[in-house]
Amino acid sequence: MISYRDREDNEVARVHQYLRPDGTLGGSGKPDPKRLIHKGIVYFAGPSRRT
Repeated sequence: MISYRDREDNEVARVHQYLRPDGTLGGSGKPDPKRLIHKGIVYFAGPSRRT
């Protein structure tokens, strides 16, 4: 898990990235967002919907 923070050290987002034992990024290599904090409201990422 990786937290992104603003200049006041407040968490603004949290993401997951898979790190392989050799130190490279697994999966797509892109961060998978888990939550976003905006104006004190925490938004959680839910499962994606596919149609």
